[in-house]
Amino acid sequence: MSQTHTVAEGDRLKKDTSAGVSTWEGQVLSLARSLHARPELSFEETESAAAITALLAEGGLTVEHGTGGLPTAFTATAGSGNLTVALCVEYDALPEVGHACGHNLIAGASVAAALALAPYADELGITLKAIGTPAEEHGGGKSLLLEAGAFDGWVWP
Repeated sequence: MSQTHTVAEGDRLKKDTSAGVSTWEGQVLSLARSLHARPELSFEETESAAAITALLAEGGLTVEHGTGGLPTAFTATAGSGNLTVALCVEYDALPEVGHACGHNLIAGASVAAALALAPYADELGITLKAIGTPAEEHGGGKSLLLEAGAFDGWVWP
């Protein structure tokens, strides 16, 4: 979409992405509930990462596993525009208390946004990346991904 898009185009995209959230609502809620029911600790989020990436792939995103050398990290991509838009997907839990910080909900919200935006990434001129960031409760997953260069080379406006 050009920099000079019309209000009508913006309204259509808003309506379409909202419909996309509704389309995926059941599967995203199921995912969030499943993550909550089976909490996994930092660097051990194998089932969580598999469930999340399966849903993102079903939604048409291209999934790469092991981002930054972390086995439970991933990058799911749609579009090839000049602006990179990232959604960080957190999914680890705390020892003994599980998802007290709501990472199952953060994962669900990020996945819902990615699934709703993916079909429009090229039209919007963006590269959409859903980045699976493990070990947020203990281990600094995002910092490790930064150090490993997982966010390098992105095109900024």
